[in-house]
Amino acid sequence: MQLSLIFDLDGTLWDSSEQVAAAWNEVIQEYAKGAPLLTRDDVLAQMGLVMEDIGRNITPKGLPKEKQSQFIFDAFAREIDYLALKPGKLFDDEIEVLKTLKKQGLRLFIVSNCQSGYIETYLSAIPPHLFEGHLCYDDTKKPKSFTIRELMRRHKVEQAMYVGDTATDEQACVEAGIPFIHASYGFGKAVAPMATIQRFKELEEVVKKQLQDTQVLH
Repeated sequence: MQLSLIFDLDGTLWDSSEQVAAAWNEVIQEYAKGAPLLTRDDVLAQMGLVMEDIGRNITPKGLPKEKQSQFIFDAFAREIDYLALKPGKLFDDEIEVLKTLKKQGLRLFIVSNCQSGYIETYLSAIPPHLFEGHLCYDDTKKPKSFTIRELMRRHKVEQAMYVGDTATDEQACVEAGIPFIHASYGFGKAVAPMATIQRFKELEEVVKKQLQDTQVLH
């Protein structure tokens, strides 16, 4: 049975927090000039949340209700445009490890609680054809656990592990019924992951062990 790895994006495959803060702040100044600007930490606090919650959290206080929906739309759109020009920061050894895993026969996917177009900005910043497919919250409008299972259904994935960096990622894996690998170099913590990696390179050893254990079971 072929093993698949499903990755979270923010804090797992890249750090786009500075770029996202800059993009959102541009829109804040256009809608509410003089309003407090967002910091990188403010952006990190939104990581893992769904779009509706993020939109409410970043909308400037006092912005007229009739402008709030358009503000949120423009903030997410500006984020995509900004990242297309200034991509997020990849983690050390990331591309080399992804290439190695793919050569070993693993199928690679991405599931993230983000808007349509966001995963594509990451994919455009890395070599092509490393990932077989992806799915996001904007595609399903459902919790991440559902989106994980839906991606697995669409791509006929039978055995998978999820790599993410937050407790919400871990809970989604519990609900989806697949093992969770905690990327502790990212933005959050975990409770009881199957494995923990402190650097992207360590993912190779986790996968190697999983493949060995699978062979023993069979």
